[in-house]
Amino acid sequence: FTEEVNNSVQSQDGNVSVSLLGNESSGIQVNGGNVTMTGTINVSGNEFGGIELCHGGALDLTGATLKCDDEADSKPVLWNDDTKGTITYGTQVLGKKAVNDSKDHYYLYVAKIGETKYESLAEAIAAVPAGGSTPTTITMLCDVTNAVGISVPSNKNFIVDFDGHTYTVNKPGAGSTGTTTQAFQLIAGSTVVFKNGTIDVAEDNLTTATVGKNIKRLIQNYANLTLENMTLDGTNLYVNDSNTNRAVVETANGSVSITGSTSIAGKKDGDVRALNVD
Repeated sequence: FTEEVNNSVQSQDGNVSVSLLGNESSGIQVNGGNVTMTGTINVSGNEFGGIELCHGGALDLTGATLKCDDEADSKPVLWNDDTKGTITYGTQVLGKKAVNDSKDHYYLYVAKIGETKYESLAEAIAAVPAGGSTPTTITMLCDVTNAVGISVPSNKNFIVDFDGHTYTVNKPGAGSTGTTTQAFQLIAGSTVVFKNGTIDVAEDNLTTATVGKNIKRLIQNYANLTLENMTLDGTNLYVNDSNTNRAVVETANGSVSITGSTSIAGKKDGDVRALNVD
């Protein structure tokens, strides 16, 4: 390994670049202990990938931005070698794949349109052309464990194929001013298909947000929405307020088509309905 660390990785100018010096392995090995990384950590150019977390270590990425220019399926930016380590995320979205029972891979790129990859679903949706008569297909490449709310503007036409992956959203939510409490806000004039996956909410969302607002609804829909072979799980929606108009999916002046093996799970504790139509 280029670097083996047991405490912290940082620099005075906020940037660290670590690459292999002739041995075939990762750029950084976190070998147990509690490790904090800050600034930009560039782990490009290593044969097996960027950062290995092993032997139950704890990695804090709250103040870090990871970079890996040559990331590939077999060369993740980060991997948890025995799945016993813990990772504290910052604002950077990381995708996750369970390689086997004892190893998880993490990736910077989580979605693609054709052969172009994107670091977040929000980035991929932003790349969908306005006014397209043919839907653009966005394919998820891995699970996402720390996404935030997304507001989809009008005049978009796209399909998100989750390809069997789980998309987990945490606070802060998206939405209109004063009501930024949704995982997805779909504005009128767009046509959206979600298919072949799961959307749920992180357990941390049950803790009151200090920045922005908690997620109280998975989808606020004003568009033409199709849910095909989807699981929407509202278990961890935030309900610690006096609002009684609670639902996993709410549609207002839009349409919802539910097809295939789609399941929408509300929340009995807090009286969260699966679907509300205004």
